[in-house]
Amino acid sequence: MTPTDIKNIDLSKHTVLAVDDIPMNLLLISKILSRLNITISTATNGREALEFIEKNKPSLILLDLMMPVMSGYEVLKKVHEDEVLRKIPFPEIAGERFCPEVVVWNRISERY
Repeated sequence: MTPTDIKNIDLSKHTVLAVDDIPMNLLLISKILSRLNITISTATNGREALEFIEKNKPSLILLDLMMPVMSGYEVLKKVHEDEVLRKIPFPEIAGERFCPEVVVWNRISERY
């Protein structure tokens, strides 16, 4: 698939929730995804993210794992407890170069 092919896909009905406590990361993600005609929503902590997820059921969640108030790990756990929400894809994003907890959590989440 080429970049031109991607531009021709209608993504306007999809919503992506980007969750990160670093505003610059949210800005970067929003700028990149806005080129694809996707609705982008943001949250700065896990509690805000869960409220949004429960009300809006986004198509995709880009989730930072290490945040104040409620971590990404806690969000993942709560999302996996819900039959409907657990179907939402959520690639994790982390600012750390290597985060062993991501590997551990991915192995745990594969069981669901």
